[in-house]
Amino acid sequence: MEPAFQNLHDLFMHELRDLHSEETDMLIVSKRAIDAGMMAMQGLREYIIANPFKNQQDEISFFKEVKPLFQSRLIYWLKVFHYELNKPTGGSADREAYVLGEQRSLKLFFDHHIDFYRYCRSGATHLDARYFCRAQKASPADLDIELLDTDHQFSSSHSSKLSRLYAHEMFADFLNSELESPPQGSQYIPGNEGVPIHWTASKAGLIELMYAFNSCGVFNHGKASINQIAHLFEQVFHIRLGNYYRTFQEIRIRKKGRTVFLDQLREKVVERMDDTDEHPR
Repeated sequence: MEPAFQNLHDLFMHELRDLHSEETDMLIVSKRAIDAGMMAMQGLREYIIANPFKNQQDEISFFKEVKPLFQSRLIYWLKVFHYELNKPTGGSADREAYVLGEQRSLKLFFDHHIDFYRYCRSGATHLDARYFCRAQKASPADLDIELLDTDHQFSSSHSSKLSRLYAHEMFADFLNSELESPPQGSQYIPGNEGVPIHWTASKAGLIELMYAFNSCGVFNHGKASINQIAHLFEQVFHIRLGNYYRTFQEIRIRKKGRTVFLDQLREKVVERMDDTDEHPR
C-alpha cells in the first residue's frame, strides 16, 4: 500500500483501538467510530483528488484494495450503530429473534450479490477495469439504487459495493458474537476452571498463525476449515477474531513483509536454540 494510504489507515485503526479501550457502550463506540471513519474517508478523498493516479492499474488497486479498507469499516460501524439503536430491551428470546432477523437480511444481501462476491473472493481480475475504473460506464444490471448519487471522482461502479460486502462480513461476525455471548453477569467459561490463557500479542499475529496452520493442513489431516480453526482459537485464547477474512486481506497486501508475526516466531525460536547451544543447562 502506498505510504500515504498506509499512514491514513494506521491512524484510523489506532483511533478505533483507542475507542474500544476507552468505552464499553457499543452505541457510544459506534457513534465515535462513524466520526473517525468519516474523517478518514475525507482524508483519503482529498489525497486522491490532489494526487491523480499515474495509470489504470493504480486506479484499480485503489478502488479494489485501498478504499474498501476504509469504507467497509465505516459502513460496518453504521450498521452496528443502527443495530444497537433498535435492539429490543426484552428478554433473551426477543434478542435472539432480533439477531436472526438481521442475519436473514444479510443472507438476502449476499444472495443478491453472489456473482460479484464470488468474483472478488476467487481472486479474479479479468473484470477489474470494468468494476474499478471510474471512466467505465456501468451497465443497468450493475447499477445499485443506493449508490446512484455517489461522488464520481471518488468511486468506481463497484468500489462501494465491495466495501458493503466486506462490511456485511464483519457485521455477520458481530451478530454471531451476539448470539454466542453468555447472559449478562455470567463469568463461567466451560473448561476454564484453572488459570485462563489469554492471547496478548496482536490479533493480526494470531490470524497469520491461523492461516499458516490451515495452509499446512495440521488439523484433521487438512480437512479443518478456516472457520473451525478460528472458532478453536477464539475458545482457547479467549479472544474475538472479528472479520479475519478482512484482516487476512490487509495482511496480504502489506508491502513490507506479509508474515511479520511468523517471521518473528522463527527468529525468536532460533535465538533461543542458539542461546541454549552456547549456554547449555
